[in-house]
Amino acid sequence: MTSKTADDAPLLGALLRKVRRRIVVHVIGALEIAGFSEIQEPHMAVFQHPSPHGSSPLALAERAQMSKQAMNQLIGTLERAGYLERRADPDHMGRRQIWLTSRGERAVVIMRRAIREIERELEREVSAKRFAVMISCLRELAGE
Repeated sequence: MTSKTADDAPLLGALLRKVRRRIVVHVIGALEIAGFSEIQEPHMAVFQHPSPHGSSPLALAERAQMSKQAMNQLIGTLERAGYLERRADPDHMGRRQIWLTSRGERAVVIMRRAIREIERELEREVSAKRFAVMISCLRELAGE
């Protein structure tokens, strides 16, 4: 049996992925409890910050780093479930914009509340000071 070394430790991408997974599981659970069970992890690509208030499917796809076709499938699923609607773009004939419906807006409120809950939980685990430093560093690295 080999012992773990620093070279075996998870790198930044793996650590961020694990924390993201914990957040997503919490958000999906909160959505399910609130009656929004149609929203699953892949749909987070549509709902990610900022929410789609007049965004084009192409812009949402680029932001999520996925194909326009894959994004349109997610949008279609959410549209049929009553979370989104497509509207004509008044500035570009033939283009569509994606807007949240009132149901979609309510789901976003649940998501944001759940994220705040998990943030408070993580803050308790690592201390308020260390959590604040982490958030500050992440904002800086993200260019916020």
